[in-house]
Amino acid sequence: MFSSLTSAFDLLLVIVGFGMVVFIHELGHFLAAKWAGVRVQQFAVGFGSAALAYRKGLGLRAGSTEREYEKLLAREAEGLSSVDIARVSPTEYRLNWIPFGGYVKMLGQEDLDPAATSSSPDSYTQKSVSKRMVIISAGVVMNILLAATLFVIVYLVGRNVPTTRLGSIAPGSPAANATLVHGDAGATPKKIEPGDVISRINGAVPKSFNDVALEVVMAKAHQPIELEIERAGVDGVLTFAATPRKSAATGMLELGLGPAISNRVLSPPKQNNKEESAIEAALDRAGLEGVKPGMTLLSVNGAEVDTLWPLTHAMESSGGAPAHVVFQSDSGQRVERDVAPLPELQLASVAIPGAEDSAVQQHLLGLAPAVKIATLEDRAKKAGLEEGDVLVQVGGVAWPDVASAIGEIRRHKRSSINLTVLRQGRYVDVAAPVDQKGRIGFGIGLTTRDLAVVTRVPMTPAAEPARNASEPVDAGADANADVDATANASSPLAATRLALAPGSIVLAVNDAPVKNFFQLRQALRSATASALSANSGAEVTILVRSPVGETFNTGPTSKVAWSLSSDDVKQLHALGWRSPVDPMLFGLDETRLRTSNPVRAVVWGVQDTRSMMAKTYLTFVRLFQGTVQVNQLKGPVGIAHLGTLVAERGMMDLLFFLGLISVNLAVINFLPIPIADGGHFVMLLIEKISGKPVSPAIQNIASLAGLALIGVVFIVVTYNDISQLFGG
Repeated sequence: MFSSLTSAFDLLLVIVGFGMVVFIHELGHFLAAKWAGVRVQQFAVGFGSAALAYRKGLGLRAGSTEREYEKLLAREAEGLSSVDIARVSPTEYRLNWIPFGGYVKMLGQEDLDPAATSSSPDSYTQKSVSKRMVIISAGVVMNILLAATLFVIVYLVGRNVPTTRLGSIAPGSPAANATLVHGDAGATPKKIEPGDVISRINGAVPKSFNDVALEVVMAKAHQPIELEIERAGVDGVLTFAATPRKSAATGMLELGLGPAISNRVLSPPKQNNKEESAIEAALDRAGLEGVKPGMTLLSVNGAEVDTLWPLTHAMESSGGAPAHVVFQSDSGQRVERDVAPLPELQLASVAIPGAEDSAVQQHLLGLAPAVKIATLEDRAKKAGLEEGDVLVQVGGVAWPDVASAIGEIRRHKRSSINLTVLRQGRYVDVAAPVDQKGRIGFGIGLTTRDLAVVTRVPMTPAAEPARNASEPVDAGADANADVDATANASSPLAATRLALAPGSIVLAVNDAPVKNFFQLRQALRSATASALSANSGAEVTILVRSPVGETFNTGPTSKVAWSLSSDDVKQLHALGWRSPVDPMLFGLDETRLRTSNPVRAVVWGVQDTRSMMAKTYLTFVRLFQGTVQVNQLKGPVGIAHLGTLVAERGMMDLLFFLGLISVNLAVINFLPIPIADGGHFVMLLIEKISGKPVSPAIQNIASLAGLALIGVVFIVVTYNDISQLFGG
């Protein structure tokens, strides 16, 4: 309940803040109109009918004062008025019911009726073209000034931003394959590494990792990006070049860089017992029992740390040995644990049947673990699914791997799908609804630690390299909970020579018992150790139980010979270890961006304003080039939702967000779109050059076209916002 109230308050702050941005924009038009001597009839925030209105001489009213004012004018004309009309303002200040947008209504100026004019000397149309240009552009100017002012305030007070230090490099990504073009790396790796600090990107100095991400997203397709890197222990700057590629998950350009993760466990910004419990449960699963939200990782194997990377690195280089970690709370409570690393499996990027995208599949020489449900949304719970359920049958696919599960669920979008799941040794049938995007509402995990059941062999590698498996995989789902290893797919896969039926249970390798996939890895490595030394292939015997049986684990058993090539053996032994600790449980490595020098704050504010204006214009260029998609744009609903998430971080983050909104409003308003300020300015420019106004007929056609364009864009972005907000 407390969480709901605070979220509602955050939403109210965003709405008020957005109203302030609109108010400042319209105030620009209003002040310029007053300066030019134009009669302003209405100054409105919002659209639709008036909720409240104020007019000097009449006072505050519920609803509009317009009719009352018109009656006074009529009685004045007849000489019947008992009110001194000169004391009543011609301007009505109103707050309308629809709290998005606003307008200034001037005598002789109608957006929807360009032919409307007035012969009154204080009308808009009777003023010079130059004065009308000032009036039209004043709103945009005010928004730019507001943004710069907000940025200056933010920098004087300070806000936390993610540093430009790198925390991860996705395997197979452009960043992982970046080329060193300048600088002496010496004995250090001649590739981008976690812990590196980005000092420049394409010549620009980023203030935070957000700036780095924005530069990548806005980059030109198929053009390399230059990254200037500072590395501990290396003199000078290292310059790398990498060409971004389009992400299959987001559709935007990416390099595969991840921000550095701090050494502090996340603590929900608002009181949220459910979220805290989820964090504690995830820490327990990683072997960190007793560690609580808000605690700080002090040391790994006796060495002090300031980010999560040393723990990740210790796990990867552990050889299987546990790492000793020490956590401490703000109150001084210490928790010490020995964290065991997880065995790494291979990764394949597998094409999803019937789709253009791919999914990351974890496997051992083509033996893929069964898929289970790791997380659940309420809609999936209502369908009868439970966390830990193993997918036995998904539609027409028995014992699916990740890609076939996703593909089969998507094939049933806007309908329902029959599922059979394994729950506590029993088969359970469930009919689950699938939404319009092909989702049921659960997060995918793998049975690597639970069972040694094999699914379909991932025989169809996707064209692009394997992606970082820590990214979400969507199969009616939101996350791939267990996949996080380096890419190392073979083709053809060795498991195709074993030809096990999906659902087969591996019981032993050369008589060494096996209970899960991690034990299967160890048994295969032990059985092929001598072959690795001899640089030869190996023959192993697999004891398997058939999936055919009245209940699970009751089918007949048989021994199967499996021939492994020398390459298979090398791949098997090249696998290392990974950390069981999910980086998502920790906050980002942040720094406080603040200056006590007002001049520097102004410089930073102006730089940000100019940069954001350029990026907004560039967004439209990238839309036409295809590197930015329409579904990635935000409308009022999406902005409000995003604003509430920002507001949770504090007032300075909200003010910075409103500064960005103000810049975007200025840029979009001044685009040469009929009915927008930019469209009006173009008409005035034509009038200035030609010496006569554009004909009303052309203005009407242009206005209708502009209105239709804005209406279509509004409908599309609002639909996308609502779909994304509710998981549609």
